[in-house]
Amino acid sequence: MGKESNTQSAIVFLNHLVDHEMLSKVENRLKTITADQILNLGNIEEFIEESPYFPFPQILTSERPDRIVGNLLEGRIAILLEGEPGAIVVPITFFAFFQSPDDYSSRWLMGTFYRMLRMLSLFIAVFLPAIYVAIVSFHSEVLPKALVLIF
Repeated sequence: MGKESNTQSAIVFLNHLVDHEMLSKVENRLKTITADQILNLGNIEEFIEESPYFPFPQILTSERPDRIVGNLLEGRIAILLEGEPGAIVVPITFFAFFQSPDDYSSRWLMGTFYRMLRMLSLFIAVFLPAIYVAIVSFHSEVLPKALVLIF
């Protein structure tokens, strides 16, 4: 990759698990990169992501081999670059960012519990402040007076 840098890259996947249509998309996007220098994984990310203005990440970058292998076992595609310690994983979903590499090494029940706890924490972090503002602004009589005095 790269006309001047001529950096070696590799596409890693498990043939019996990968979506071959997605694999051909990734290969085509990598072939169309016309940059002079590809020095790191961030350069590749800019060229292959689907929607550059989408607010959530579409590509997972990790330096942990256990996380990359876990994603390969789920049928995803990894892109490796010469001289880089990490890898890019595509395609990725929003919920994949709630997985920890430790989930793969723990029992399935505990891994599922931790993942659900992370999702519940996101729900609380997003909606609890909004609910509090709505109650304080429009229905302040619902709150106990002792709690109002504290705030």
